[in-house]
Amino acid sequence: MEKNKGKFIVVEGGDGCGKSTQVDMLERYLKEKNYDIVRTHEPGGTKVGEGIRNLVLSPDIPKNVRTELFLFEAARSQLVADVIKPALDKGKIVLTDRWYYATEAYQGYGGGLDLDLIKIFNYTATQGVAADLSIIIDISPKKGLKKIVTTEFGKKDHFESKNLDFHKKVNDGYRAIAAKYPNINIIDYIDGNPRLMHKEIMGYVNNLLGIK
Repeated sequence: MEKNKGKFIVVEGGDGCGKSTQVDMLERYLKEKNYDIVRTHEPGGTKVGEGIRNLVLSPDIPKNVRTELFLFEAARSQLVADVIKPALDKGKIVLTDRWYYATEAYQGYGGGLDLDLIKIFNYTATQGVAADLSIIIDISPKKGLKKIVTTEFGKKDHFESKNLDFHKKVNDGYRAIAAKYPNINIIDYIDGNPRLMHKEIMGYVNNLLGIK
C-alpha cells in the first residue's frame, strides 16, 4: 500500500456509540488548528453512495448479507475514487465516520461471511488506501441499542433493527479487528461524557500529526 500524502483518520464503532458526535468534535478541533479537512461517512459521501445508503440501510427493503456486502463495497469504491483518494493526494486530512472495518464486523462477524473474501473486496474497493489512524469506540451492544431513538428513516434502520445476539457478534468482531490491525486504537464509551472521549481521541490524533 502507498503511503498517504495526507492523513486518513477513521472513527468506528457499534450502533449508538456516539462516533458521529466524536467526528463532529474532531473536525472542529482540527479546523481550529487550521488543518484542511475533508469529512465524509460510509455508506455515502457521493451521489452514488447516498443512493446506496438509502437502499442498504432502509428497514423496509429486505436484503441478504451478500447483497449488503456488494452494496457497501460499491459505495466505498465510489467514495475512495471521488473523495478520499483525491483529498489525500492533495495532502488534506480526511475524517470518515466508518470505514471497511464495519464490513468485517457487520457482514463478517455478524453476518457470517468469510473474512478473507471480505478483505479481497475491501482491498479492491479501496484501491489499497488504508487509514493512518483508526479509533473504535467500544460500547456494550445492549447500551448502544438503548441509545438509538430515531434515525434518518424515522425508525431503526436495517442493522439497528437486528437482534441483540447479532450486535454482540458485531461487538466481538470489532474487538477482534482492533487486535489485528496495528493502527487501530480502541477506547471505551463513556456514558454522558463525550468530551472525555474526545480528549482521549485527541491524544492519538495529536501524536499522529505532531501537535504539541
